[in-house]
Amino acid sequence: MFESLEGKNIVVVAPDKYRGIARKVAHELSKLENCNAVYWSIKHYSDTEAGFSSENWVVSIGNDSENSITKDFLNFIDLRLTDGGMHYGYDGNKAVIFAKDVGLSKEEFAQIIEEHNLVDNNKQLFTGPITGDTPSLLSLLILIPFVKLVAWPMVIAWGGISNKKLKKLATAISADLFFIKGEAGRWLEIEE
Repeated sequence: MFESLEGKNIVVVAPDKYRGIARKVAHELSKLENCNAVYWSIKHYSDTEAGFSSENWVVSIGNDSENSITKDFLNFIDLRLTDGGMHYGYDGNKAVIFAKDVGLSKEEFAQIIEEHNLVDNNKQLFTGPITGDTPSLLSLLILIPFVKLVAWPMVIAWGGISNKKLKKLATAISADLFFIKGEAGRWLEIEE
């Protein structure tokens, strides 16, 4: 897998529907000092997991009903973010990033987006390392008239967003927060 590469070798495992997010996460992780990251499908990971050593790092994207690897990892990983249906956590060389029950906390979801400056000054485009310039997610924004991002406009637009698109957006925002809050560096034990 990473035989000739030095540093931390990271596999980002995700179902096909989160492939784009997983590739961006792998790209962002590879920018960190001495880190090499790649995206693998759940099947690819499951087929080669037996050959992994304790020196390999794994990030699983997607909740426990979308990704069986996340389901397994949640047995021993304590979540560090559980706001607005967005989640991430890690333990040792394993990490998870996912969204679940996003529709249950609309106000909290909108507040997190604003709190972490995840939209541009015009409140029209996402700006995080994972959500920024993501065409498949930007189509969601056509439905949301962001004049001023506060909980109320988000709640009004909430009904027009499909649960599938909302979960994908929330998963990407969970990944954004994993980087923005410095958790990726802490997980990988990188001095910042």
